[in-house]
Amino acid sequence: MIEWPFDFPSGAQGYSNDHQSRPERPLHRWEIAFTVVENARWDYMAGFSFTALDETGRVVVQAAEQGNSDNGRLPPFRRLAEGCVTAAREQRACQPDFAAGARVLSLIAMLRG
Repeated sequence: MIEWPFDFPSGAQGYSNDHQSRPERPLHRWEIAFTVVENARWDYMAGFSFTALDETGRVVVQAAEQGNSDNGRLPPFRRLAEGCVTAAREQRACQPDFAAGARVLSLIAMLRG
């Protein structure tokens, strides 16, 4: 589990818990002020719901993505792969590249301590 507080440029504060390592129950959830973005599925790319609450906790807005049985990681991977193939055909650099991937891995390692 990873836990950390963070500040927004506006001065608002947030707090994050990452519990993706729990094999018995998936949960991807962000709470910001009176807003909840949540996904209780194993697919961390699709199936999210959004709920906005007023200061009394009453739901004022609620929306959810239409779920499907496909793996939500595939469409972003396809877009990335198509972009890299297009860049290679046009003889230009592909972004994100391996350097960007290495940077993400270093940030993850830093968060894990």
